[in-house]
Amino acid sequence: MIELLKSRRALRIYFVVTVCVAALCALLRTLSTVFFFDADIGYYKSGAFLPILLNLLLVISVIGAAFVCLISKKCLLPAKATDTRAIRISAVITSLGFLAYLVSNLWDLPLLWDVIQIYGKVPTVFILINLAALLSAVYFLLIAFARETGGALRVVGTVFVLVFMALSISDTYFDSTIAMNSPIKMLLHFALLSAMLLAVNEARIGLGSEKAGFHLFSTTIALIFTGASSIPSIVCYLTGQLDGVYSYLFCDIVLLGIAVFSAARLASLCFGRADDAEHPDLEEIEEIEYYEPTEEPTEDTDTQSTDELS
Repeated sequence: MIELLKSRRALRIYFVVTVCVAALCALLRTLSTVFFFDADIGYYKSGAFLPILLNLLLVISVIGAAFVCLISKKCLLPAKATDTRAIRISAVITSLGFLAYLVSNLWDLPLLWDVIQIYGKVPTVFILINLAALLSAVYFLLIAFARETGGALRVVGTVFVLVFMALSISDTYFDSTIAMNSPIKMLLHFALLSAMLLAVNEARIGLGSEKAGFHLFSTTIALIFTGASSIPSIVCYLTGQLDGVYSYLFCDIVLLGIAVFSAARLASLCFGRADDAEHPDLEEIEEIEYYEPTEEPTEDTDTQSTDELS
């Protein structure tokens, strides 16, 4: 059993299960929003089964990912994080999400002018969050197209991502258009927090202090929560289910890019080659898995061969 958990096959199964759970959570939330969401009060209908099932699945996902993180040093052996082609493609998508957020904020100039007239200046939060969005977009473009992203670049780039996520949590938390503890707002906040956790582990790559199990945990949680927050909200908004009551569309577009990036990073951890220095017994385990034992010569055979030579 231990040999199976240490093999690459176990990580591949883990990847497939995680993607299926993320897709199921997104589907459950979409159906919950379509059939059980009351737009007038911003909550799901009391006693609805699908929202309860969604919350239960999200909790189980966190517990399961935490368990995998704890046993990763002895059983599951994630590969060393590298910028694969899938990572670079997903980084472009993530960058476009940040740019879409920036353009959406700058597009409505009459509203911005009204805000300037009220406060007498451009709000500081507005400047910081859009500057962080721009620099985060540049950072992901560098991941996509730069030959090498050094340690300092990763650390500084993830700082911009963390600033954007933190300001987004603050901005949406104090938004009075949706109830403070609305399940839509709460899931959005959990998705932003999971994205921050992923960003911290991406920074650890640049510092050379990566923890493979913790990185696997953060990537799993980010994929599940950002997918469950962004995909249903975008679909329901475009189909009119949340039209007029939901103002976080472009924030969810950013989270959709993070979900794609998380899926690519999880694939690199599960399908990549583990560092031999970090996991020296991995190759031995793989060889044992495909080793076909041959019949060893018995003592009688050795004696017979000796007599024939004599």
